[in-house]
Amino acid sequence: MKKMTLSLFMVLCVLLLSVLTACQGATEPEAVTEAVSDETTTGTTAAEPDDTPNTPDEPNQPTPEKPNEPNTPNEPNTPEQPNEPAEPSYPRPSELRTYELNEETAGIKILGERHLKVDGCITMDWTGAGIEFNADLNTESNVSFVAKSNALCYFKAYVDGLLWKNGTSNYFTVGTNDTSIELKDVPAGKHVIRLIKATGYTIAQASVSSVTLDGTISETAPAKKDLYIEYLGDSICCGWGIIGGHTGNWADQDGTLAYPYLVSQRLGADYSITALSGKGMVVGTPNFKDNYLHASPLRSTEEEYDFARQADIVVINLGTNDVGQHANMATYREAYVALLGQIFEKHGEDCVVYCLWGAMGDGFSYHVNTAISTYKQSNPKAKIYTLQLEGSSVPGGAPSWGHPSREDNMKHTIALEALITETYLSKQ
Repeated sequence: MKKMTLSLFMVLCVLLLSVLTACQGATEPEAVTEAVSDETTTGTTAAEPDDTPNTPDEPNQPTPEKPNEPNTPNEPNTPEQPNEPAEPSYPRPSELRTYELNEETAGIKILGERHLKVDGCITMDWTGAGIEFNADLNTESNVSFVAKSNALCYFKAYVDGLLWKNGTSNYFTVGTNDTSIELKDVPAGKHVIRLIKATGYTIAQASVSSVTLDGTISETAPAKKDLYIEYLGDSICCGWGIIGGHTGNWADQDGTLAYPYLVSQRLGADYSITALSGKGMVVGTPNFKDNYLHASPLRSTEEEYDFARQADIVVINLGTNDVGQHANMATYREAYVALLGQIFEKHGEDCVVYCLWGAMGDGFSYHVNTAISTYKQSNPKAKIYTLQLEGSSVPGGAPSWGHPSREDNMKHTIALEALITETYLSKQ
């Protein structure tokens, strides 16, 4: 009996131990689940999943307000901006375009306000006449113009203000047939491109009809300058004798090295260089007595120039050829007075006039001053100043006939710039 009781007790202990072990095994998974939940929860439950990227420790990541933004945990400060693509780098796919040039071509600034309007081209007759535009080139490539002239003449080209050479030469020669002016190997990217006629008016009248480039021309033209200066002169203003072999032909002229162009560049001014080599106030055809009111008298005298833009300043340096060709100086004085009247009529009473002499002698200075005094008797408020330029350092006689050198022109530039600064710019 005792043995049976002991056996039953042992069986009960074994059963109790098994039950306890089973109960302990059933509670362990629940405890593990709770521990994991404490580490990963971000305020949501399994029944309410979060739609936003799971990056709570990176505050620069997309927020619930932008649920579709990509998750970029390795670059938290550079989220993608699909609506604002970066400008493509250069070079870009090549695409040649040809722009026909005329008065209406978008994005083209015409240099030299005084020009005659002709269909199918832009005329570039006077010294320093030209065009300027903003270009965006896809690749390093050539920019090619088509130009022509009624006689041989020189052009110069500039990219971002720097002279762009034609091989080793500073000049492109244009003739009577369509001539290609090719600016080679211009770098890809955005540039300001300028083409200028360096030769004077009475030597040649020219035009440009198209430009071809690998890229585009901006529809926004370079802005007009605040200051506009008109120059009235002769071969001195054209830069006669500054370059070349001094043989007395077109290859001796470069108006971009003469004082009118240089003063305009230094003052940041737009300009018209209305200069007639070999002509004067009354001598020659054309001349200023008869043709000041014409845009390009060798092309047409049928209608007057419209003076659509009034000059702030007009510079007159006329008389060297009148004296040299023995003009009647009483007629010269009368014409000078009449020219002053036309200037103030067309450009307004606020225009300031500077009357120059002396670069190749001062034989007409008396007549200039007499004409000014005569005009001011009836127009006492007219703003007129005078300047005697330093005489040329070049000996007279053929082949250069004593025209000012490049160094002389720099002296003239400094003197005129100083006078304009003192009497005009300092009072604006």
